[in-house]
Amino acid sequence: MNWYKDIAIRAQLMLTIDGVFASFISAAVLAKGRDLRTIIHTFGPETWAILSLLALALVGGIVSVVASLSPGLWHVRRDFNKLTQDGNRLVPGVLWWGGYVAQIPEEGFIKRCKTITPTEEAETLASQVARMSRQLTRKYTFLAIGSWLTAVSIIAFVGVALDYFIRIA
Repeated sequence: MNWYKDIAIRAQLMLTIDGVFASFISAAVLAKGRDLRTIIHTFGPETWAILSLLALALVGGIVSVVASLSPGLWHVRRDFNKLTQDGNRLVPGVLWWGGYVAQIPEEGFIKRCKTITPTEEAETLASQVARMSRQLTRKYTFLAIGSWLTAVSIIAFVGVALDYFIRIA
């Protein structure tokens, strides 16, 4: 389960970086009106384009990183119902993961666990490894997108700063 911890640590780092950029932008926007007007009047079209890229990358990065932390539980009931379509029989695929187990009355779960065969146990384990692999792939994909967008935010921030300093020089 260190995979989940790894995702959480990386996501926390990216959210911190994104938070720093959001703080800089907020401080600039909330500056005194006269100071802000002076700064904005020095912006050219390329500055606005880079600022737009920065804003889009920042928002996209935050959304992606938060999505990587999402437990992805919105589909539990649907998947559980699909896995148990053959009546009330608890198929092996629902006997391992807590999200599915929580859908089963406790006594029914205990009763089914007592009757599970070695083949069904292997099937249960295999189905949960496959499910966890899909979940981790989804999380790492969102994390990778968030990483790239955070990098774009950093580059755009530097670009805006350079453009501004060149214009005022």
